[in-house]
Amino acid sequence: FDEAIIRLKRAVQVEPSYAHAWIGIGVAYQRLRKPEQALEALQQAVALAPGDGFALRNLGAVLMSLDRADEALPLFRRARQALPHDPQTTYALAAALAETGRSEDADEADELFKVVIERWPSSEIAERSRTARAKTAQTKLRETVGGRLRPDVMMYIADALDTFDKVGTIKTREIAFEVALKGQDGLDINDSTQRYTLTTLPGNFSALNLVAIMYAGFKVLDPALDAGIDFKVEYDAAQAMRRPESAAAPAPPPCS
Repeated sequence: FDEAIIRLKRAVQVEPSYAHAWIGIGVAYQRLRKPEQALEALQQAVALAPGDGFALRNLGAVLMSLDRADEALPLFRRARQALPHDPQTTYALAAALAETGRSEDADEADELFKVVIERWPSSEIAERSRTARAKTAQTKLRETVGGRLRPDVMMYIADALDTFDKVGTIKTREIAFEVALKGQDGLDINDSTQRYTLTTLPGNFSALNLVAIMYAGFKVLDPALDAGIDFKVEYDAAQAMRRPESAAAPAPPPCS
């Protein structure tokens, strides 16, 4: 990166208005973890080419690394207008919206994460979007009970654990991974109206019920598996509820 910066700075000495060389300088400095120098170079790039999507996106990314999401947001909006078919730009805008902490921005961010997942489903950026959506959904879920344990999730997990005890490991794996596959298309755990069915399990389920089943299945199969959501409090509570009562303590010996 140091050598790249030397060569790119020679390029802008020859042609000071070459915006893409300034972009390269900014990106190299950012890779070297020198955001202030990156910021200066990318601001120069945007000044020279205010409609260039790559200049706007990279400047926005540097501002995000400096915890300046509100400043990055309009840059990402302009970048998406210039690069409407670029998944990284759409994701960057969604991430900036999610970072502001405003509820209206969170809803828009979720819609953009869905766009990334639907248009580029097999990409690494789609997986990051799924993770981001799960985090947002979990935050909303916790807000409904003031951050405390969700009794409905605890009961879904307890029922799932009862089922897994009956059907065995192979069937448990089939159920858990069918839900995981269904989740690739999106499961809105805050929508109780939509119902789903499985080929591996009778009945119809809400998205929250399915995600609780998947979480329990992953914990049974391998506690290290990432279910993409944190239901540890509810899982521990379900385990405690299902645990048989401790045998009564033996009576003390009679006094001599």
